[in-house]
Amino acid sequence: MIVKQVMQKTRIKKSFNSRQTAALDLLEWLRSGRIVYRRREDLATPQDYALYRNLVSSVIRHKGKFVFFIEVLTDRSLEKLDREVVICLLLGLAQLDQLSGIHEYAAVNETVELISFFKKNRLKGFINGNLRSFLRRRDELEEKLKQQPLSARSSHPEWMVKRWQNQYGRDKTEKMCTANNLLPRIRVIVNPAFDRENIEADLASRYEIDEQHSEGFTLNNPAGLFETQWADKGAFLVQDHSSQQINRLIQLLPKMCVLDACASPGGKLFHMEWRFEKEIDQLVALEISEMRLERLKANKKKYRSRAQLVRMDAACPALTTGFDLILVDAPCSATGTIQKHPELKWQRCEADILQNQQKQLAILNGLREVVKVNGYLLYVTCSLEKEENQIVIQKFLERQSHRYSLIPFSPAQVDESNLTPDGFYQCLPQESTMGLFAALLQRTAEK
Repeated sequence: MIVKQVMQKTRIKKSFNSRQTAALDLLEWLRSGRIVYRRREDLATPQDYALYRNLVSSVIRHKGKFVFFIEVLTDRSLEKLDREVVICLLLGLAQLDQLSGIHEYAAVNETVELISFFKKNRLKGFINGNLRSFLRRRDELEEKLKQQPLSARSSHPEWMVKRWQNQYGRDKTEKMCTANNLLPRIRVIVNPAFDRENIEADLASRYEIDEQHSEGFTLNNPAGLFETQWADKGAFLVQDHSSQQINRLIQLLPKMCVLDACASPGGKLFHMEWRFEKEIDQLVALEISEMRLERLKANKKKYRSRAQLVRMDAACPALTTGFDLILVDAPCSATGTIQKHPELKWQRCEADILQNQQKQLAILNGLREVVKVNGYLLYVTCSLEKEENQIVIQKFLERQSHRYSLIPFSPAQVDESNLTPDGFYQCLPQESTMGLFAALLQRTAEK
């Protein structure tokens, strides 16, 4: 009851520090299974927000590993511990992680004080004793963890690991799980309307530029990046390496009339517009959700896009125009983005995947008539699941083979390691990139 009152009274107060805010949100996540991250303005400074996000994400990312440690240390199952104790221990272990950069003394002391926030002072000794026990037994616990199944060692649901092992094999699955637990890299694409040298020089004075690429650069842990003048002015996009390859996939295709059928928040839309502005005469973007459309409108204004935005369901579009190219960035399970969104692995279930397949097929069927003859449809997901990728294309072509053909990608378009034997583009999670799937279809004259 006390915790409930604290949460109700302090939902967006800035008087609570990063750890307290993280504890409240993780307590709700433990209860409901869903996390809603605070907004940047809900915490006092960009640094406070960065610590809050890092703590929450770390607990969610490494939940399985931390739970294993807690059950060994306390000699109790999680169900026999108070939720507030579990949250404090999870946050303590996240701070004691060797990659957190937080001093051990501060991590333990701050976590011990955190239990007082929940009005449970009597448990300070329990928190303190178990965290100090972890420091003494760290090597022993790490060795015990290595003996556990991959799902426990890598903090992934068992059903997900088994599914990937069946589809990709054990070695690739282990590499994917390892990559999912890395901190995502921030890959910046500079808006060509701005001077790259000025932006880069200014950001390099505050952040570590890790890598240069043709359209921008990669930053390490850039706390406060989205509070800079450059973010406000629309001087850059942040987009994963795998998504940036979409422009390579469509580089040689006709692009006079282009439709982005599932456009919000607009990263792929605006990047495509920047790259091919001289080739595109008409650019239309659809979004079914009013809330997501408002976000897309705000981003259109920020990036000074000339795209025509329409609220419309791509599964039954009221369009008379024929398009040379349609991009379908289809709604999906997003299992390729777990590195960026670790909460997804705990929120998804197998039933979601087949439900998504029905939506994806409905969108492809809805759009099939608005592609010009000899025009193209690029189907994209950030899913790793074949039911949302290869099987969707297979099912669509089974019914539309008289007027649609699969156009295999070639090594000239993308790295050969990301090409499947069938000519699909498939990037699996790695240290420097997340997962993405793409297939290219061409409409032909009816046979």
